[in-house]
Amino acid sequence: MSKWPVDKEQRLYDKSTWPPGPWIDEPDRIAWRDEETDLNVIVKRQPTKAWCGYVAIPKGHPMREGLNLDDIEVHGGITYGAECDGDPANGVCHVAANGDDDVLWVGFDCAHYGDLVPGLIDDGEYRTVDYVVAETLSLARQVRAASENT
Repeated sequence: MSKWPVDKEQRLYDKSTWPPGPWIDEPDRIAWRDEETDLNVIVKRQPTKAWCGYVAIPKGHPMREGLNLDDIEVHGGITYGAECDGDPANGVCHVAANGDDDVLWVGFDCAHYGDLVPGLIDDGEYRTVDYVVAETLSLARQVRAASENT
């Protein structure tokens, strides 16, 4: 069973010209609300073909008020922080519900030294969708824990 709602999977890219590998059968974007943390999460393959994972930090959360993101342990560290990009269908954004429209998305990417990115970086380890989902859920748990420990 998947760690995410399968009906939330999206295919964004034509992979017919990509080199063969496990990425061919993977989705390119999955967005859902994590039941354990009650946070919006997104895993998304960028146009560079590298996976990224994002968690929405709600208004009033201590991380929005200056908590050090360096304390977060996630693949490659936090490399992204921005409000919704305005594209809930394909981008780093979500369809707001329950008044959660004022969020800051924070995330990480899998295009670091040692990461294989199909057709771009051929050395290293390919970070699968399952790996990125697990790291993103770990990020969500750390974000939730930070709000509970303040």
